[in-house]
This record gives sequence, C-alpha cells and structure tokens, in this order.
Amino acid sequence: MNNDSFSDMQIRFGQLVKEKRIKLGLSQARLAEIIFSNKRSILDIELGRGNPTLETVYKLITFLKINSHSIFYPEPVPPSEEVADFMHMLEGRSEKELHMLKHICHLVLDFADDVTHTSAV
Repeated sequence: MNNDSFSDMQIRFGQLVKEKRIKLGLSQARLAEIIFSNKRSILDIELGRGNPTLETVYKLITFLKINSHSIFYPEPVPPSEEVADFMHMLEGRSEKELHMLKHICHLVLDFADDVTHTSAV
C-alpha cells in the first residue's frame, strides 16, 4: 500500500466519521466522551490527520455504524457522460491513431488556454 492510498483512506474515514457524527447531532466533544477519547483526537480524525489506534477506529466504526468496506474498498467514481462518450470514441483505435489524437488534443487544449488567457487580459 502506498502513502497516497493510505492518506486517501484516512481522509475517507474522517469524512465518514464527521458525516455520521453530524447526522446523529453529536458534537466532537460528545462523541469523544462516548468512545472514551478526546475532542482533539476526533478533530484530527475528521481532518484525515493523526494515526488513531485500532481500538479508536473500532469504537468509531461500531458506534457510528460505519461500513468498514466503504473505508478500505471505496466504490470507483464512474466517469461523467461526456468522459464516457469520449472514451467510447477511442475504443478500437490503433496505437498510431491514439498517439495522433493525443497530440491533437494537446494542441487544441493549448490553443484554448491561450484564447482564455488572452481574453482575460
């Protein structure tokens, strides 16, 4: 497991803790009392910082009824309809065609950036 995925997991866990805590109408201090922790630990967890003990993680998951699968195995975000349509257009193209299309996309995007910056001035 690389550091990025661990950091993502910490952030995901913190977001879930905060979401569930708020849904229950609990303050950070009250949640800390319930699980025998402290407010600062709850704040750090919600911000995706720190390194809570397995005991603390277990207490939070159990009390807040967080599905641990959603922390360790999150659902991939499906692409937007526009992205899916674009990807569909690229299916079945040769490597040569894909290389050429990539180059064209870069040119078009660079041109669009130039136009945007020029019109903003």
